[in-house]
Amino acid sequence: MDFLEYIVRVSFDYKNCTIFVKYLSKRPNSNNWYFIRRIPDDLFEHYADKKDKRIVISTKTDNKTEAAKKALRLNNELEKEWHLFRGKNVSPSAGTLTKAKAILDTYGLPYSKVSQSDSDAFSRFIDDIEEAITFNDKNALHDACLRGIPEESKSVFRNIYSDEQRLALDISNGRFEWTASLMKTEYLNLKGWSDSRKHINNITPAFEILINELGDRTPKDYSNREVLDLINKMRQQALKTSTIRRRLGLIRTVFNYVSKMYDLHDELRHPFVKFDIPDFGIDKVERPDFTQEQLELLRTKVKDSNDEISGLIAIMMETGLRISEACSLQRRDLKNLNDPYPFLTLHRNPSRPLKTKNSQRFVPLVGVAYDYAKAVGGTWLFPKYVDLLTTKVKNDSASAAVNKRLKAWLGDDAPTCHSFRHTLNTRLRDVSCPEDLRKELGGWASSVSQRYGSPTDISLKYEYLTKSLYWSDSGWMNSHYES
Repeated sequence: MDFLEYIVRVSFDYKNCTIFVKYLSKRPNSNNWYFIRRIPDDLFEHYADKKDKRIVISTKTDNKTEAAKKALRLNNELEKEWHLFRGKNVSPSAGTLTKAKAILDTYGLPYSKVSQSDSDAFSRFIDDIEEAITFNDKNALHDACLRGIPEESKSVFRNIYSDEQRLALDISNGRFEWTASLMKTEYLNLKGWSDSRKHINNITPAFEILINELGDRTPKDYSNREVLDLINKMRQQALKTSTIRRRLGLIRTVFNYVSKMYDLHDELRHPFVKFDIPDFGIDKVERPDFTQEQLELLRTKVKDSNDEISGLIAIMMETGLRISEACSLQRRDLKNLNDPYPFLTLHRNPSRPLKTKNSQRFVPLVGVAYDYAKAVGGTWLFPKYVDLLTTKVKNDSASAAVNKRLKAWLGDDAPTCHSFRHTLNTRLRDVSCPEDLRKELGGWASSVSQRYGSPTDISLKYEYLTKSLYWSDSGWMNSHYES
């Protein structure tokens, strides 16, 4: 024998979990692992050059774990190829799927197996498809069926009908498989995010590791044990448990949303509905607040600068706005700049899809935030971080620039710009600002007071924000220095 028969048992350290990977073998004269799989008898005609009836591919590595990962990927590719040879459904292109859905829309058919209530529409669909082919094609298909050779019948069928027609038939007959990759693409399309780099980048890592580790399958085909294996794999990649929960939650959201939209009832029974992450939360690291000394230094620095990065620091430091909220500010959002209680309004617009409904709020302008708002001109407060053609904010670039500036001014261990929100909440709490006002100022409130946005409300918030500029004698600061 050229190969030693070997079934790999890859052991991971976490929770003594063992993952079994088949189809790996070793040559006596090589340290590398080889993917080896026997060719099924019904497919041997497609591999006439394989006299030993086996697929053999080197993984080009002697590392057992890396070889196992490559073997899984090779096996997924081989399964797709065999599905194609057998005339079974394989993942179509996005364009083909769109055209197939358009065909079904014409007849009012769902994107899943037709139910009894759709039978008349399905009959019209079948009748129209049959009437569209020529007399000779009908005879060829009829003769192939009579000869009782399935592969011949499928070959004739593929030649007669277009890819989108065959796909529409497969969907209606329940033969089509909504794989994880297709569901991800369809979810982005349904949400209108197919061109959104932000949403694509948010979802892609979760589905990349899912497909790489467990294969591109339908939701119901994954098992609870495989989800645990996936969690263990993410832990090995040093991902925090909160990140793991968010990625698994994204997978669940995509599967549930597409399944519900297209009445894929079987696909709703997947193991991502509920999962348990061992030791969840023990690796959480609290964001540090800025100290009073750091805030005073930043105030001095931004007063001596007039660039947009300094302006962002000034606004975020004294208002607690998120980076995207600050970047999207326009001159018209600033109110009463020449009156005793100046403030800004934050509301949803095309440039600013607020994180939550409660993010809409009124925030008084105090300290260096007021100084910058008073001095800046133009339509946008931070035009450098706005795409003026689409009016979309460049919050990732802004965040990176601000954090770089904070490190330059405060040192490498400086808190990030998001810590301005946490720090403002601490400042307000330490000057005895009521909880409901703090929640309204930060956009965390689930409900607001009756005077919300009124002159009284603005003046009261202005008073507490002004007090929070000077809070060095607070109990929080004393405990900070004592520690």
